[in-house]
Amino acid sequence: MSSSSVIPVVLWGNRPPSHCISCIITTYDQKTIVTGSTDGQLGIWDVRFADNGEIKIIPRNLIFAHSAKVTALTKATDGWDNQSSVISAAENGELCLWDTDDGICIQTNIIPGMHLALLSFHITVGTGKEWRVVCYGSYSDIYVIDALSLEVLHTLCSLSATNWISAACMFRTAGRPDDVVITVSLSGVLSVWMLKPTVESREIKEIKSTKAVGICCNPFTQRSLLIVCVQEWLMYDAEDFKFLASAPSPPGQTWMGGDFTAADCILVWTKDGKSYLYKLPVSCCPGVQDPKQGAFVKEPTVIQVFEKPTDQCATTDFNPVMFFSYGRRGPFYKLLLRGSSDGSVSIWKLTDDYFGKVEASISPLRGIPPLVSCSCADCWEIPMKPCGLIDCLNDLGQAIPVTASLYLPSYDYIVCGREDGSIVITSAARAAITQLLQPPGSGWPAHRLLLGHRGPVTCLLYPYDDYRRYDKEFLVSGGADFAVKLWDIFTGDLLYTFSTHAGELLRLLCTPSNCSVSLLFKAFTKTNKTELLHRSCKNKY
Repeated sequence: MSSSSVIPVVLWGNRPPSHCISCIITTYDQKTIVTGSTDGQLGIWDVRFADNGEIKIIPRNLIFAHSAKVTALTKATDGWDNQSSVISAAENGELCLWDTDDGICIQTNIIPGMHLALLSFHITVGTGKEWRVVCYGSYSDIYVIDALSLEVLHTLCSLSATNWISAACMFRTAGRPDDVVITVSLSGVLSVWMLKPTVESREIKEIKSTKAVGICCNPFTQRSLLIVCVQEWLMYDAEDFKFLASAPSPPGQTWMGGDFTAADCILVWTKDGKSYLYKLPVSCCPGVQDPKQGAFVKEPTVIQVFEKPTDQCATTDFNPVMFFSYGRRGPFYKLLLRGSSDGSVSIWKLTDDYFGKVEASISPLRGIPPLVSCSCADCWEIPMKPCGLIDCLNDLGQAIPVTASLYLPSYDYIVCGREDGSIVITSAARAAITQLLQPPGSGWPAHRLLLGHRGPVTCLLYPYDDYRRYDKEFLVSGGADFAVKLWDIFTGDLLYTFSTHAGELLRLLCTPSNCSVSLLFKAFTKTNKTELLHRSCKNKY
């Protein structure tokens, strides 16, 4: 009995892949960092701690996970037996459960809507625990899903406040086993949701501030509630929601999130990636056992600033994402993570020395640089850079960046759309053999060059792979020139051009099987306009 196996091979080019980080988390043991990107990729980074306190970040895996921007990440559990499971959410509704050790996708589901955040928690079932995830986004309801199957268990809804939720957090009061969800809507309504089906929310009060971007509960006391808005952060007593304190954002900056680093300290970060450590007065710390603990302040005071040096910040970096991780086992590290649009990850280590230096606020604070930084590009800092699959197919000897690619296993074709508008079709196996096993300059395999686009090729589609009712020779391409082109993949002839679009093409999809055969595919443009393109050109050729 014969058997066959498929071995995946990745051939990188001489330039590192883009990885514009949109969200970032770390596992509970702080040995792995997971980043999501605007391209739908997941990055897996190893974090290694040396005995001398040195930290090293090593890029390990790049997972092509989603077909849209990754908007949220969460740990599937906080147990030490299954600490490598991570759930990711994308803006097109996709949910995936991943094993970060080997990059395998364990489970998938699609919930319509753009997800903004995922919150994991556990419930007690008999003598064991089961893990749940609260999912909310650009829709009025809140979904409670199973962390392992990703199935929706029940939905939390509100009839009185049906506007979208801006921020949410899990909360469990001392002495009560039940968790609740505290949310802030776009209109500033603070509500409490019981995690039970058919139970509506209970409105508490209205926040008199701008849009909330984050909310968290003090894990050290379970009494303080931090609400981070764009222009200021506010603190309330979680038991009676009494106002405790507030602080405005620095001049010219806006807040983007925050977290508690100690019972009487909070860390709040801005849109440009700068973080401020605040010391809280005793009046803002209900539930603290020893009110005399630490230095005394009369009002929230900035005692430290964490930022990347100006010369390390890329000019193209926009909206870096931040995450605070408190190690709950072993050395109890308090780490501040920063993910940038250039694909770099930075780590600050918050030591106990930072929390007691109240006198530092009297003099101008100097920003503390990260302890370590690393990016995907660091892996390409080698003398012999890898050569891409089709880099040497240009007559000028210069690599033209590939902007879209498609693999056709039935013909062993690799189809690559490039930045100059050209499309290259060649044998994937022969190109890989030539690159890996033959010496440089020995010649590249035969290829076909399709010319027609006047801008970068942004998407490719081979309809026959999706539905056998379409002709085998049809290849469809979309570009930044607003055009969709129909090609004969075997001869390289341009059959037809659809150029009535109102924006750059982002994606091409086949129409459903129950749709008329006269309709070939759907085209999605930057204007969010969807067009059905007809197959009337077949009679013409």
